[in-house]
Amino acid sequence: NPVVEVTVTYPDGTTDTVNIPVKQKDSASNEPSVKADEPNTPEISAGKVLIDGSDKPESPLSDADKEAVKDKVDTSNLPAGTTVTPADKVTGTPDNPVVEVTVTYPDGTTDTIEVPVKQKDSATNEPTVKADEPNTPTVSAGKALIDGSDTPESPLSDADKAVVADKVDTSNLPEGTTVTPADKVSGTPDNPVIEVTVTYPDGTTDTIEVPVKQKDSATNEPTVKPDADGTPEISAGKVLI
Repeated sequence: NPVVEVTVTYPDGTTDTVNIPVKQKDSASNEPSVKADEPNTPEISAGKVLIDGSDKPESPLSDADKEAVKDKVDTSNLPAGTTVTPADKVTGTPDNPVVEVTVTYPDGTTDTIEVPVKQKDSATNEPTVKADEPNTPTVSAGKALIDGSDTPESPLSDADKAVVADKVDTSNLPEGTTVTPADKVSGTPDNPVIEVTVTYPDGTTDTIEVPVKQKDSATNEPTVKPDADGTPEISAGKVLI
């Protein structure tokens, strides 16, 4: 029970001594910090919280984004009962947007920590399927033509995956975006699709469905008509021109 002795001196010169209990502020003996990044976090996202809303200073923060910011504060070494309260808006600078977070300790003292934020690439981009080439037949419009079966649950070969990946338009997506088709056909018999995961440089993702159709050439085999009765041997199997 630490105390500080205080001497009280009266006008006549007499004194009393009183012991005042003291306690060091929680804020003086604790230091809040930002959690370490998860393994394989992209460099562009390192040390930051990815939010759905804008990361421009003065932009308001949604409740969901506040929760994401709150979760980035490491309270594992802080006293039980410590609370974390993010601000209502983004501050900082355009090059270094942050959210100020108030950390309140059980004794009522506080610390403030700045948590860097970045708007998710997936919140500002929308992958699409490439437009058809000119003169594409109606039956193939909007679809990737594959060699394998287009029946749902059918596996996709690497060659067909490449065809499906090429059907996704990445021209307006950030440099470094990757496209990963699923391993099998999904959808319905009338509308078979391949689910494609689009992964942005910051690690966020979107999913897009690419319609597919098995090539007619993969399920048909043209043949030469048999000869008519009485065809001379010299002309057998041939077209006379």
